Amino acid sequence: RDNKRAKVLVTSEQLSLAIGKRGQNVRLASKLVGWEIDVRTKEGIQQSLKELSKLKNVGKRMATLLVNAGYSDIKSLASASIEDLGKIKGIGKKKAEKIIEEARNCLKE
Repeated sequence: RDNKRAKVLVTSEQLSLAIGKRGQNVRLASKLVGWEIDVRTKEGIQQSLKELSKLKNVGKRMATLLVNAGYSDIKSLASASIEDLGKIKGIGKKKAEKIIEEARNCLKE
């Protein structure tokens, strides 16, 4: 899969139906279309934006870029590679280094 990823926004009420028992619905849909499917709710996205915005080097715009790229929490940023984060348009290698370092420090606290 050449990093093909679809983002699906569902209501909170529909989330469990979209994912299915132990993830079977989203897994089957993923196999059928040949893409990785990321199912989220509006509330989940808002929560991710709020959490990532806590980082000193991440403002609202930067948080939106990160969430759109699939980073939903500080832990996912802390485990990201500088190369992957740096590939996101609007971030770059130096900014990626700062974000990852800050995320890792945040997890240590």
